[in-house]
This record gives sequence, C-alpha cells and structure tokens, in this order.
Amino acid sequence: MNRKQWAAAIVCLGVTATAMGAPRAYRIGNSLTWDSQPKAIEALAAQRGLEHVEAYHINCGKSLQRIWTHPDEVCVAPVEPFGTFADALPNHDWDAVTFQPHPGGDSTLATDAARILDFIAKSRENGRNADTVFYIYAAWPGQSHGPYHEVWTGDTAEADDTKTLQTRAYFEHLIRRVRAKTNADVRMIPVGHVLYELDRRMRAGQIAGYKNAADLYRDVVHMNHVGRFVAGATTLATMYGQNPSGLTCPPGHYGGGADFTPELYATIHNAIWTVVTEMRPFTGVPDALKPLIQDARPSSDVGEVLPQPEKLSLWSDGAPLGDGQFEKANATITVHRPVPEIANGAAVVICPGGGYGGLVTGAEGHGIAEWLTGHGIAGIVLEYRLPRGRSFVPLLDAQRAIRTVRCNAKPWGIDTNRVGIIGFSAGGHLAATAGTHFDSGDPQAADPVNRVSSRPNFVILIYPVVTMDKKTHGGSKVNLLGRDPQPELVDLFSNEKQVTGQTPPMFLAHAKDDTVVVPDNSRMLHETLKAHGVATEYLELSSGGHGLNGYKGPMWDSWQGKSLEWLAVQKMIPQPNSTTRADP
Repeated sequence: MNRKQWAAAIVCLGVTATAMGAPRAYRIGNSLTWDSQPKAIEALAAQRGLEHVEAYHINCGKSLQRIWTHPDEVCVAPVEPFGTFADALPNHDWDAVTFQPHPGGDSTLATDAARILDFIAKSRENGRNADTVFYIYAAWPGQSHGPYHEVWTGDTAEADDTKTLQTRAYFEHLIRRVRAKTNADVRMIPVGHVLYELDRRMRAGQIAGYKNAADLYRDVVHMNHVGRFVAGATTLATMYGQNPSGLTCPPGHYGGGADFTPELYATIHNAIWTVVTEMRPFTGVPDALKPLIQDARPSSDVGEVLPQPEKLSLWSDGAPLGDGQFEKANATITVHRPVPEIANGAAVVICPGGGYGGLVTGAEGHGIAEWLTGHGIAGIVLEYRLPRGRSFVPLLDAQRAIRTVRCNAKPWGIDTNRVGIIGFSAGGHLAATAGTHFDSGDPQAADPVNRVSSRPNFVILIYPVVTMDKKTHGGSKVNLLGRDPQPELVDLFSNEKQVTGQTPPMFLAHAKDDTVVVPDNSRMLHETLKAHGVATEYLELSSGGHGLNGYKGPMWDSWQGKSLEWLAVQKMIPQPNSTTRADP
C-alpha cells in the first residue's frame, strides 16, 4: 500500500496514522488561508488520532497571480524542509494541495484558473504526485462589501475578465473551469459556504449570542477565534471526509475560551457537515461517508430495508428557459420510496430552500424524504436549477417533477391523484408557485411526460416565501426576478395574488418570530385561499425563527405531526395507524 492509498484508508476505515508516514497538505494563499491556522489543523487531526503534516506558502493580501509570479515573496516563514511552493511542489510528495484565490488588480477568473493549473503542473513535475488531490479554498468576503448573505449570493458573471471575488458563484465558476482543463482531482474546501450557513442560522435567531456572520470577524477582513475554528474544522472535515462532531478548539490555537459552549460547538459541527455533504459534487466526500443529520432525518421503525433512492435527470434533451430557448443543465429528482408493507400510494415532491441562490438538500430535502417514507409516502427530492434572474426556470423544473412522478406512478406504486409538493423558505415559494401556476398537460405532446397535469393535489409550505411584493425576502426576490423586475413579473410571482378556485389545498406553518421570512407571507396566502373556498390550514408556531431551531425540536415535530393529520383529513393518506412511524 503506497502512502496515498494508505491516506485514503484513513477516510474509509478510520485507521490511525502509523510510522508508514503522515498525510501531507500544502497550502498556497494569503492571510485568509492563514486564518485556518495550518498548524492548528494538525492539532485537530490529532484529536482524531491522526498524524498529519501541514506546510504552506503564505503571501499576505496577494492573489494567486502575484504568488505565482513572485515565488520567493512570503509574509510567513515557510515550513522546513519544504520551503516555498517553487521548491515544495516538485520536490516533495503531497496528498493535498490547496489554493486560495484573492482579489488583486491583476486577478481575474481567467488568471485564477490558469495559475491553479500552473500550480498543478508544477506539483506533477514529481511523478509521485500523480494522485494528489487539489483543493480550491473557498474563503469569505470582506465586511466592507456589505452584509455577508447579500455579498456571498451576489451576481457573479462567468467571464474571463470577471475580477476575483469571494462569492459562492465565483468559486463554483472557478472549479468548473479548472476541472474542464485537467485530469487532476480538483475539489473545494467550502469555508465561505459554511460561514454563509452559520450566518443564515444567526439571522434566524438560532445561535444564542450571535446576530449574523459579522460577529465572526475580528476586523473587516479576518475571522475571530470562532471563525478561525470554523475554517480549520471545515478544512479537516473536507479532506478526511469525516463528520467534525466532537472537535474542539485546540489549546494554544485560534484563541477564545468560554464562549465555545457545547451548544455552539454542536451548531458549528452540524453546519460544517451539512454543507460538506450537500456540496459533495465539489467537496468529493464519498456517499458512503454521509451520515444522517442528527434529529433531522428520522428513519423508519419498520424492520425492512428501504428501497435504494433512485436519482433521475428531469430533462434529457435540454432544459427549457421559458422563452423558447434551452440550456444544458442537470436538474434532478431523487426518488425515496417506502417499504411496500407501509406504502400508501401518496407522493410528495420536495423543494429545498436556499434563497434561490443554493439548495439546502440535507435537512430540507433528503431528511424530509426519509421522514415521509417512514409514513408510507414516497419522497421525491427536487434539485431544481437556480434562476439567477431567469424567473421561470425553477417553476419549469417543479412542474416537470410533478409530471414525471405521475408518468412513473405505476412502477413507483403511486396514485396519480395523490401527488403533492412541499417546500421550505424559497423552496416554499417554488412549491406555492407550482400550486398556483399549473396546466393539465398537452395530450398531443410527443413527450409522454408533457401529456399529464402539473397540478399538485396538495401543497405543504413551511416558513415559505410567498410574495415578491413588500413582505418578501429580498435575497430570494433578487435571485429569482433580478434587481429591477417589471411590476407585472412581481405580481405574477406573488402567489397570494394568483389563487383561484382551482388552487389545490394548502397547509402552511410559520414561526411568529421569523424575521428572515416574515409570517405575513403565510398569513396572506392563507386568507386568500379561504376567500376562494380552497381548503387550507395555517399553523402559526410560537417560536423557532426561520428554520425552526435548526430542523429539530418541538416546533419541527409540531408541523410534521399536524401536516400528517391534515393530509389524512384531505384523504391523501390513511388515518394514522400502528404501521406508520409515530411522531414524538
């Protein structure tokens, strides 16, 4: 077994490093890379019984372009015997090499991609680095650019001359470019994505003592001790494919103290692993290592093995944009089916949230599917295309998902008259849009999927965005409609204005203290549904904020239990009995 095969065994088997040699990682970046404290990563690895070696080339405030063209310029002394990148990459063996893009006058999407490819080529001058894994270190934006969530999800063009940005879209554009030009294994360390997830929970009031991600900075650029721990733990979790649960701030590293409460640690660990596993196409964490998110993904009590989930592409010949144009895209559904003994024929398409800028496919996707299958209901997780101002794209995917379920009703054991949709936050807006914008299908269509109805038989909305008008969630509106949408478009996607007598029954749940998506969204829709004689139930929860305290607890249990009762009243599922999993 060579050194890299042995390092892979650590991931798969959890074995402890021995005298065979420790995995080595080399970091190329600036002070944001330094915030992860490479030597602290060694200490974090030691908490898992792992021997691990870190080395680095750090040039503060400089771009990858500058680092490449000034190979002897550093702000932190390099680790001996490895030295700066020009010596370290070709003259030593590396299991991982990371690159941190950073803005600079000469730094663009094109130069970042080109320099990363140069660093990869330099490393491969050593034939023993043929199987090195290369990582793009996705750092965070500076505070001076605006609120974290707005900057991170901001529009970022995919163009050669796009200036280096610390945004979600920039890093994703970059990794795709690099992957297209090399056969190397190129992945991402999603630190900025994890900080965005923590920011979302903070703004929802779910993390005591923190208002938003600004509380994790020590100045306008760098992280404080909590943010630095997040950066280091995310790096380790991604590289080793291990849930960071149980990792604590290593003595002598990062700083801080008593404010690292057990609750804060648990939240950080959960946010890291949620993001790392959800971003598997970028992070490379194997499916087999994906754990259940604690308390958010309950399993069936039935002693049978659940059928394996099946992932399908929605569009085989190009995905429509809504204006007669098409694009190559990979919108998918993942079908989770219950065991035959409790299957009741109902199915629910699941729309995860994410502000129309991302997809929270863990707790708001596959976790919901597992809950549904425990009650005999098929759960179909929809990974819809993100709009980026192309307003009709998510709706077309949702309609297609509903039609696809109906077309496959017989082999999947589904009743075509009991196909619903559920959505969370911006995914709630998509589900509400599918419930107010539908058609009966085209009987003459060549594609059999297009011949059937896209109308859901019922809709479940949990802390949903409903309107695009004054009470909306600003980020979702910008991502869906663009920055200056026409009033007609705003009205069209304000679902409380699109209800008719043909709108399907709807169940809504919202916390009264939700300040991210205010509960007036649900209240307005509920009142309009009643005015049109549409069956509806609204559960206003006493607390929980946006996300209902992190997808677990009494408020989460309450909406799940009430929604099942409502589905039974609507005759979409049988009345609860001993064969279905009981809620707490």
